Amino acid sequence: MQPSPHTAAPVEPQPQPHRRARGTRRIALITAAGV
Repeated sequence: MQPSPHTAAPVEPQPQPHRRARGTRRIALITAAGV
């Protein structure tokens, strides 16, 4: 019976980490291709 914290969780801090993770993955791919 703890669906409050999950539903109360803000949806703004979620799309931010997702976008940052994608940018880091792209940089890693570019760096690997450069090496």
